[in-house]
Amino acid sequence: MSITVGFASEILKNVKFDDGRPKASDWTHHFNLVKPMPMKLENFIEHFLYQLNLDEELLVHAFGIVESALEELTSLNVHRIVLTALAISYKFCIDCPATNSQIEKVGGLKPGELLTLETVLLDVCQWKIHQLDYTERKNSLIKIGEEELTCRKEVHDEDNEDNEDYEDLVNLDDSDTTGCETNESFSELSAFFTF
Repeated sequence: MSITVGFASEILKNVKFDDGRPKASDWTHHFNLVKPMPMKLENFIEHFLYQLNLDEELLVHAFGIVESALEELTSLNVHRIVLTALAISYKFCIDCPATNSQIEKVGGLKPGELLTLETVLLDVCQWKIHQLDYTERKNSLIKIGEEELTCRKEVHDEDNEDNEDYEDLVNLDDSDTTGCETNESFSELSAFFTF
């Protein structure tokens, strides 16, 4: 969990807000959406890992790929760049990966789109997935994630002190509010969208 939090936190530090104007000469136009994806990046990453039954250590490899594109991250392309880096890392680390069409469904891409995005991102990182600093990168992501989780806990604790009148809601079970007993009762991505 802390690698995922650290990964998302480090990525989001570099995201610039885009005004929506297309950049025709830039490689990022392949990744740009019309409007930002309404899903938290951390939830998007967790969903990918969950759907493909992956360990979060895959994110260490993906971060090395995303590092080559950090300067180009915007609110319109961050999810698709991260998804593509995850897909490349997944294929790099797993002997029998899922098909592109399965990964496209998990990531919300159109059929046939993943191959183009992978090719573009691999060109950006010069077709290299660096392994040399794996342990150092992993420890850095864990540390950043633990710091972020500690900060969140402190904010949550402060909020709970302010809301002692609502203490009975703290013990409310999630199953009481979601109404989703199985994965078949909702689409893969709809559970993570914020409205």
